[in-house]
Amino acid sequence: MDFIILSALAGFSLLMFTISYDIACQWKTRLTEHNTKMLKEMQLQLDKFTYQCVVPGWHAASHNDKCQENNSLSFKLGIGKTDSEGMERVWSIMNPMAYHTKDIGCGQRTDVVEDKIDSHNFQKNLGQGM
Repeated sequence: MDFIILSALAGFSLLMFTISYDIACQWKTRLTEHNTKMLKEMQLQLDKFTYQCVVPGWHAASHNDKCQENNSLSFKLGIGKTDSEGMERVWSIMNPMAYHTKDIGCGQRTDVVEDKIDSHNFQKNLGQGM
């Protein structure tokens, strides 16, 4: 997770950002330490901007009350009315493919996944306005 976040943010000039992650409550406690262990090019100057970590709406229900209070999307600035679970909804559509693509090569699997995502997006576009 550290590599993914720090790679994605490398080179950006940010004032504030929010990270939504199923276990953000645990992950954020060691972000500063993990940041210092990354390559210099990937390290963020965490003291130069504000960041906040939240637990997505559906996942928050499995956390204790204190965690829900501290990491709720409802109490964070700049979040709006998102539930931060959009990616989970896509995964639920993609999950049936896991079994059907487990035995094929990497290139073919990538093609199948891309076709499924393209089809999903096309169907969403057809359904807009209904």
